Amino acid sequence: PSEASPAVPSPPVVDTASPVVRSAIYCQLCYDVKYALHHAPVAAQLCAQPGPLEALCEALALVQGMHGFRRATVRHVIHEDKGWADALTLGIEVAHLFPGVLAGVGDSR
Repeated sequence: PSEASPAVPSPPVVDTASPVVRSAIYCQLCYDVKYALHHAPVAAQLCAQPGPLEALCEALALVQGMHGFRRATVRHVIHEDKGWADALTLGIEVAHLFPGVLAGVGDSR
């Protein structure tokens, strides 16, 4: 008899229906962090400690797979939800943090 394999839990992802994501209030925080990371000494100090670097990597993990969707090929989609645009904006904001993180990692080693 074939036994069903246990379900693998999905990793947590950001909910694009959240008011925080829909209103884009996270943008100012991303701008502030990005600004700080563009200063090499600050980026190096931040990346020399494990806590902040781990937190930024966890933030990246939360946006991976956010608002997954599949292309509709048989039926006409009358109304798209706006979540894909919110997910794209958040993904771009988080992605813009990582050049500074990588520069800081290089300077802190």
